[in-house]
Amino acid sequence: FRHPYEVGGLYFTLNLFLPLLGLTFMLGLAKATFSDEIMKLLIKLAVILGINLIVLVGVFLLIMNKAYWHTFFSLETGGHMTRRTFLEGEDVTRKGVFYLHKSHWWSIRDKVKQWVRRGWQKWEKEKPEWFTDSWR
Repeated sequence: FRHPYEVGGLYFTLNLFLPLLGLTFMLGLAKATFSDEIMKLLIKLAVILGINLIVLVGVFLLIMNKAYWHTFFSLETGGHMTRRTFLEGEDVTRKGVFYLHKSHWWSIRDKVKQWVRRGWQKWEKEKPEWFTDSWR
């Protein structure tokens, strides 16, 4: 199981339903071992678990902010988002790159270094709200 920040939303969402496939496969293997009565019980249990999973994921999507639905079906990983946000963003959003693991922005490290070199003196003079002692 990987964090959605690492693999992208679509992969994460598909992995939510992976247990249903595993359960179906296991039921197929169990047919040879268990009696018909036990198999009926296991199938009922599997159906109940599957319906619960689908309902809970559906409820989750319905109660969450709809503006974020696309993140569950996106192929963009956290690293891609970090690089895109840095390259397209303003200083206030670019500074967030330092709160993330270096692996997310290592491929654009030269651009990050240039941004810091170009902006440091300006930030020292202007003291933007985000340019705090803890950020430095």
